[in-house]
Amino acid sequence: MKVFHSKHGRHAVAWSVAAVAWLLLFLFFWLGLPYHFYYREQTSLFLWAWSDWLPWLTSPGALAEWSGRFLTQLYYYEAVGPLILSLLLLAFGSGVYRLIACQSRTLAWIVATALVIWEAGRASLIAYPLASTITLTGWAWTLYALWRLWKRLRYRALPLQLLLLGVGTYCWGTGCWSIRWGRPDFALEHSLALDCTYYFGRHERLSHLLEKEQPGAYPLVKDYYAHLLHAAEGRLPEHLMASYRSGEKGLFLPVDPSGNYFSIYAANEVWFALGDYTMAEHAAILGMIFSPQHRGGRALKRLAEINLIQGDEAAAMKYLRMLDKTLCYRQWARQRMPHSRTAAVTNWLEHKRSTLSPTDTLRLNGDVVTSLRHLLERPSPYRSMQLDYLLCVHLMQKDIRSFADDYLRYAAAGSQSLSLTGLYAEAMMIYLASTPEAQSDRITWHFPESTMQAFKEYTQRYESTGGSAKALYEAYGTTYWFYYHFAQRKGEKRDE
Repeated sequence: MKVFHSKHGRHAVAWSVAAVAWLLLFLFFWLGLPYHFYYREQTSLFLWAWSDWLPWLTSPGALAEWSGRFLTQLYYYEAVGPLILSLLLLAFGSGVYRLIACQSRTLAWIVATALVIWEAGRASLIAYPLASTITLTGWAWTLYALWRLWKRLRYRALPLQLLLLGVGTYCWGTGCWSIRWGRPDFALEHSLALDCTYYFGRHERLSHLLEKEQPGAYPLVKDYYAHLLHAAEGRLPEHLMASYRSGEKGLFLPVDPSGNYFSIYAANEVWFALGDYTMAEHAAILGMIFSPQHRGGRALKRLAEINLIQGDEAAAMKYLRMLDKTLCYRQWARQRMPHSRTAAVTNWLEHKRSTLSPTDTLRLNGDVVTSLRHLLERPSPYRSMQLDYLLCVHLMQKDIRSFADDYLRYAAAGSQSLSLTGLYAEAMMIYLASTPEAQSDRITWHFPESTMQAFKEYTQRYESTGGSAKALYEAYGTTYWFYYHFAQRKGEKRDE
């Protein structure tokens, strides 16, 4: 009876420790890294098709790879990703514990805990596949089964052990060892939160995240989504000087070798919002190509939308048929197919197609100015946003003349009396002060009295302090005049 109670007590303690360990793992991933799971799902794709499964099923690690990709698609649902990963890590730790406990329970606890923490660190990396965690879990239990067979049958177990090793090799493979160590990257998590929140259309949540300071956060991504949010609200010029650290790259993420798949993947968002579907398609395709699995549900959805808008039904159906073979995007795809298209989707397509330009133009991928000018050549419901982006690109590049020319061409449209406020007024004052011939134009400029007085005072203090940034920052740090004089682009030296 005493032995029974002792054994029963040990089991109770073990189950209690396992429950606490699982809860800690679940809460860590759910509260600390939720957007890692969403983004992994968006950059992967599991199709219910034999043609897609065949390459996995005919190579070592078939079960781990298949189940890893299958389970990753479930990250689409809130809290399911942390639940899956925490349960797998618990199963991995349990297998390790049982394998070592026959020698020493104390050593088994230490080793199992250390290995679970190590694997949790690797699993917190965005590029680490779930299949590798499944591989380790599978091998932990396979080795435990081999030990049990040896304990019972000794040498008679060798044929069965060899068979089990072969099955284990086919099912589990060798896992991912290119990533040996890992730790949570909360700065990246913040950037993924901005990206996913914008993608989900949760603008209030996005606004809250943008106000939150995250040590080590990536300023380029933060500025990009801040500009997108403010531009959608028609307030880009009002907030541009509050987030100008990244210059023009904060307005348009670079789609070139200097970028990574995360930034290239996100670069299509601004072009889609502006109505340039050619540039959006280019960025979406490259982002998908450079991503770890070279495909993803998010990119396929965007490509399907773009081709539907452009009227290329055949190309759109290629993507929709792929999405129709998924678990989470099947309904979305069928709502956009010709035979089952909903009224809401039809109305959305009609609206988007009304924004298409009847012509296209050749331009370099990085020539955003040419692209924006092309968009502005025809009426569009996005015209205000397109114009703000064009003018703000000029301002970030300190190209005052182009700013003035494009403002007169697209915003003023031949008006002889112009009233400017805010950022545009500050920039136009620099243009008029530095371009004497512009003052002779037959245009009557109207600026707020307070802005004119501030410009006069700024000029006087700039001259009296010998162009000292420290002396001017407190009073004028958020003005375009301060940015124009003191902000430096990479590789640029400021004239003293």
